[in-house]
Amino acid sequence: MPSPIVTATMQAIVFGASSSILAQGFAAYNQQEFFNLDQIDVFRFSILGILTTPPNFKWQEFLERQFPSMKSIAAQSHSKATDDEKNVAGKMGSLGARLSVRNTVAKFFLDQTIGCWLNTLAFLLLLGFSKGKSLTHIEEQIRNDYWSMVFSSYKFWPLVTLTNLILIPVGQRILVGNIAGLLWGIYVNLITAG
Repeated sequence: MPSPIVTATMQAIVFGASSSILAQGFAAYNQQEFFNLDQIDVFRFSILGILTTPPNFKWQEFLERQFPSMKSIAAQSHSKATDDEKNVAGKMGSLGARLSVRNTVAKFFLDQTIGCWLNTLAFLLLLGFSKGKSLTHIEEQIRNDYWSMVFSSYKFWPLVTLTNLILIPVGQRILVGNIAGLLWGIYVNLITAG
């Protein structure tokens, strides 16, 4: 069985290619044109998945390690627990776990600032290079499009991130993120088609 990072990267390749194909189909339908698959664009978005998923996977691991989603109730309330409760907790290993609001807020803030900003920059750089654009052109595109892409992402990703952090078990978050990425990828494909 492949490692979680390999699985996440494979999912990102499939979802990246799918978002390109679906976006091309939507664009052809809206323009009432015959669908002509741009295989280079499909390949480009697959490569973006290969290049961006491992660092994002490691980023999410880092955030979870530094700010665990769940805190042991026994650890949080051990000093308030009665001797009987402490004995039971010791035998059972814990009194349970609950969501750490403080850690969730910290992860959300870091992901929607540093994570978002670096991902947007990486996307614009990699997309420009993959299209054979000059460094000057890429720099101009970053200057012109960076903040509008960041602000556009804030209409979508905060809800996905909060849902992921609050409702989704840690082991399933990459899959949920990849599925959301499919939808986001369709949007990005449509706006970067030029």
